[in-house]
Amino acid sequence: MKAIVYTLLCCFCLSGCATKVHLITQGYSEQERQQFVVTLSQQGFNVREADIVMPNHFPSTVISFHPAHPKPTDIEKLKKFVAANELPQALEMQFGQKRHFYNQGNIGLYLRHPDINLNETLPLYVRSFNCGKQQATLFFSPDHKLELEYDVHRNGDYRLVFKRGFWAFDGSIVTANFKDLAPVRFIQSEAMRDTPMGPREALVYTPIKKDHPIKQLNCPYEVVFVN
Repeated sequence: MKAIVYTLLCCFCLSGCATKVHLITQGYSEQERQQFVVTLSQQGFNVREADIVMPNHFPSTVISFHPAHPKPTDIEKLKKFVAANELPQALEMQFGQKRHFYNQGNIGLYLRHPDINLNETLPLYVRSFNCGKQQATLFFSPDHKLELEYDVHRNGDYRLVFKRGFWAFDGSIVTANFKDLAPVRFIQSEAMRDTPMGPREALVYTPIKKDHPIKQLNCPYEVVFVN
């Protein structure tokens, strides 16, 4: 009898439990993201904003799911959501394609703002400032590889420390991803700096949060264009 009840409960959950939609966006404002969440929730989905970066090799709209997803109508509902928001037609990716994996009952919905230009570039490097002894340099390579370099002082000596990862940029926010570390997000802004050659334009990168275990990643960074 217990086995029958357990089986019925499992079947009910597969067919009746709300599907969890993992929402990954790029370039949308908080207000726009919240509207997406509200609309999807009203359609019966359990929505979670995933704190990951949308891969650059993904097209602008992706629906990623397990091939044995128990509710085929979920995919149609998401495609209608995409069409209603006048977004590009979604690419449907099943389990394992492009190294993204979702179990049954979970769907990944990736949305990139139409105004995002993936060819946006960053300076080759930026240096920390106004950060006391926590001096560091961030290097951005054109192939989206990232390197953090900083000094560690101990007993009068110092050594260089390197952390490597990957970066993404949506035209406003830089996301730095390092292996086994929480991602860091910086807001890009423009500024003017006084130099021996007079005022010069600069780009400033300010961390959105300042609670990272690597203190150097809580610093603002800048590059000054002297030419």
